[in-house]
Amino acid sequence: MKQVLLTSLAAAVVAAGIAWVARGIYDEIAMDEGVFHVVNAAATQRTIELALPSGERRSAVIESGQAVDFHVENTGEGAVSVMADAEVVDSVGYVTTHNGLVVIVVQSDRALFSQYLRR
Repeated sequence: MKQVLLTSLAAAVVAAGIAWVARGIYDEIAMDEGVFHVVNAAATQRTIELALPSGERRSAVIESGQAVDFHVENTGEGAVSVMADAEVVDSVGYVTTHNGLVVIVVQSDRALFSQYLRR
């Protein structure tokens, strides 16, 4: 009987560990961890660049009313500098080492920042 209880307890601990790892993988894939969704809300096509606190940069040419997704693993910690056509538009938000989905809407004179934070 004691052997059965110990075996069951060991199986439960292993199953919990596997579930914990699987949940981490799911969160990273399904919750869009590290994804920056950038929308061009200006009236014209623009080259939009994000400068992250880590020094990493991402840029793309985005048509008016369209969006592009960037996946960034090393964001650093601090505000994101947003540039459009090589001019600084705004410095927005606050990113950390673990970010949910980040949405940045770039207008002609400013940028809006929104972040999905998991509970």
